[in-house]
Amino acid sequence: MPSSKRQPVAKPFVPLTIRFDHALLFAAQVHRNQDRKKTGIPYLSHLLGVAAIVLDYGGDEDMGIAALLHDVIEDTKYGASDLRAMGYRLNANRDAICRRFTDG
Repeated sequence: MPSSKRQPVAKPFVPLTIRFDHALLFAAQVHRNQDRKKTGIPYLSHLLGVAAIVLDYGGDEDMGIAALLHDVIEDTKYGASDLRAMGYRLNANRDAICRRFTDG
């Protein structure tokens, strides 16, 4: 009987661009002084984990960026208009990732 566990998607390699690098740096900067659920674990580890899952299961660069930034609006001083002004695309991908990885 086949396993019901989802497997990473095999697809042609497409390198991530500098857009992803910038989003990673931005996420690291704005979450620098936050820890994950008062554990002492840097919050960035959660964002990296979400981005890894998204990319492993076939998400494109925009979805990976959405994964890195999915908590910026809720947990920092930056709003959606700030992210748009910085050139980030906010759309259903970000919202779907947010709903999928929301604790609670």
